[in-house]
Amino acid sequence: MRIKFTTGFSLIEVLVALSIVGLVAVTILEGSMMLFNNYVHINRKFDGLQSARLPEYWFRSSVESLTVSFEQPFIGKGDYFEGYSLASVSFPSGTLTKMRWSLYREGDWIELRVSQNNQQELKINRWQAEDAKFLYYGTEKKIEREWPAAEDQLDRLPHAIQLQLNTEDSETLDLLVSTELRRFSKPDYRELL
Repeated sequence: MRIKFTTGFSLIEVLVALSIVGLVAVTILEGSMMLFNNYVHINRKFDGLQSARLPEYWFRSSVESLTVSFEQPFIGKGDYFEGYSLASVSFPSGTLTKMRWSLYREGDWIELRVSQNNQQELKINRWQAEDAKFLYYGTEKKIEREWPAAEDQLDRLPHAIQLQLNTEDSETLDLLVSTELRRFSKPDYRELL
């Protein structure tokens, strides 16, 4: 007489269970790889957007926070401008900092650089462009190539500063930023308007 053991699994049952576990593992692995690849792709895109926006943010906040100084007037030319700002690139916000934004040509590239408190210049951004210049908007909404454009403007800031780039594709890229803080060295009713 043969004794029949009923405990345990047959070989076919074990193989079926292993194949189901294998299929589930492969599905989970493929899903997690797809999720990881999407994460890496989105992270690269975000880094690209952030690196493109950060220099613009620095420039905008620095210009918006320009203020008139009693010691040295704001000076603006086609390839640079300098003045005092409360928003610097590397110092704490609210620190009065002497800023000098400059445009330099390096071969086919135009570089935007900043110097703070007469320290070494930092390269902020670069574009492949034929020409670049700063333009200054006066009180009569007249565009000036230099600031101060007249003797009576020595104690004033321009209403806005425009960075204009002419690319090799005959496109013009403009970054227009208005000055938001005190534009006149002495208290003046025009600041309220």
